[in-house]
Amino acid sequence: MSAPTSEAIVCPICARSTSPPGAGDRCPSCGLRATRAAGGVFEASASPGGAISYPSDGAEHTREVEESSFWFAHRSDVIAWLLGHYPCSGTMLDVGGGNGLETLRLQARQEPVVMVEPGPRACANARARGVERVLRATLEGLHLHPETVGAVCFFDVLEHIEAPLALLHEALRILRPGGRLYLTVPALDALWSNEDEYARHHRRYTRARLRAQLAATGFRVDFLAYYFRPLVLPILLLRALPYRLGLRRAVAMNKEEHAPKNWAGRWIRRALLAELRDLDRGRAPALGSSLVCAASKAP
Repeated sequence: MSAPTSEAIVCPICARSTSPPGAGDRCPSCGLRATRAAGGVFEASASPGGAISYPSDGAEHTREVEESSFWFAHRSDVIAWLLGHYPCSGTMLDVGGGNGLETLRLQARQEPVVMVEPGPRACANARARGVERVLRATLEGLHLHPETVGAVCFFDVLEHIEAPLALLHEALRILRPGGRLYLTVPALDALWSNEDEYARHHRRYTRARLRAQLAATGFRVDFLAYYFRPLVLPILLLRALPYRLGLRRAVAMNKEEHAPKNWAGRWIRRALLAELRDLDRGRAPALGSSLVCAASKAP
C-alpha cells in the first residue's frame, strides 16, 4: 500500500504498519492498495468496482436528520442487539457507511470497524464526526486478499445495488471462515413509495427474497427478522397509498417525520422500545418496514 509521503503508515484494514513507497504499494497482509488523502481519509487506488444508485445530495440530506432521528436510533439499537447475539471477531467493514453515524456507534462499542464509502462528501462528514478509519472505495474496488476480514456490514445498502449477488459474492470471498455478514434492508413491496424512488432503491425485500439471495451466494442465515413493526401502517397510509394515487411527490428526508413531537413522538418511542424487548424475549415481529439479518460463511 502506498502513501503520499515517505513515511510508513498503518493499513486501515489490518492495522499493520506498511512500507513507504518504493518498497511495494500493496499491503502484504490484506492486499489493500490505498493512499492517505486530505482530512485523514484513505482512498483505494484500485478500480472503483460496481456502481451504486444513490441521490447526489443524499449525504447532506441524511446528515441533516440522522442524529435526531428515531429511525436511525432504533436501527442502531437493533444492530447492537444483533451483534450482541451473533458476535464476530476480526476487522469489520461498514460498507456504504454514508456519513459515518453507525460506524461511529460501532467504534464507540470498541468494535474494530473500518468505514468503506465511495462518496467524498460522506467520507468527509464521517471524519468530521470522529470516525477513525475511513476508506473511500466500493467493496469490490478494494481487491482484498481472500479471507481477510471478520465481518462485513451492509446497513441499507443492497437495495441501492442493481445486481446485489455480485456484491454478496465479494463479501463472502473476503470473509474469513466463520465470518459474519450483517445487513438491514427496507421491506415489503406494498410499502413502495416516492421516498424509495428519491433514494434510488431498486427493490424492497421480503424474508423469502433476502434468504434466497443469501443462499444463492453461499451464506448461511443465522438470524433474519422484520423490524420497525409500528411503521408499517403509517408508511402504507401516508406514503404508499398517496404514491399509488399520484398524490405524493418524491422528496428528500423529512426532518419532522424523523423527529415527531408531542404524542406521536412518545408513541413511536414506546412502540419501538417494546419491539426491542420482544427481540430480547425471542419474539421477532411477523411484519415490519425493514429486515435485519446476520449470516455467516461456513467455517
